[in-house]
Amino acid sequence: MRISVIIPVFDGARWLAEALESARGQTLPPDEIVVVDDGSRDGSADLARRVPGVRVVEMAHAGVSSARNRGLAEATGDIIAWLDVDDVWAPEKLEVQVGLMEERPELGYTLCNQRVVLEPGMPRPGWLPPPWMDDNAPCGGTCALVARAWAFERVGGFDPARHAGEDLDWMVRATEAGVAMAVVPRPLIVRRVHERNLTHSASQNEMLGALRGLIARRRGGAS
Repeated sequence: MRISVIIPVFDGARWLAEALESARGQTLPPDEIVVVDDGSRDGSADLARRVPGVRVVEMAHAGVSSARNRGLAEATGDIIAWLDVDDVWAPEKLEVQVGLMEERPELGYTLCNQRVVLEPGMPRPGWLPPPWMDDNAPCGGTCALVARAWAFERVGGFDPARHAGEDLDWMVRATEAGVAMAVVPRPLIVRRVHERNLTHSASQNEMLGALRGLIARRRGGAS
């Protein structure tokens, strides 16, 4: 199966090199790495262009969901793996998750656990409970998501109206569409927590919007 890695970035130059290194250093190498520059002003696109094997797509700033959807449109893989610019993959991430999907062809996508790291001087945010401050915390975000291309064809892309919680919204819709999934209970991501995390800055209402949409649809209302 051909593997595409998509990295959306908006002013993420301080993390981008390490993220790209972790994608290029996989024990199961991806067939392509697509960096979608969402109107960055810090030279992120130029930095990515200097890395061998990386394809850069530039767009006017439109938000993370639109950047993810642009990456989907550009990707050529049978498998789509998402890497957030401020996160780092364990070297075996693709090998483990893609391997599970090869063993279980009914799976539309897989997730994995994470190791959470606070950047220096960053207090623990309210959304991050103390039990998650260990080396094997759950993760339901796109940084953990490895999916088959047909899952996006069935479910659709990310909701461009959402500036946070777009990953949860997609997974809710995937469940409604009958797309099977599995979780690898291993920390295959190092996830940084810093002042610019979308999860940190998003309101609770924004993050729960996907669940409200599910309830509305099941009641026959609009999402």
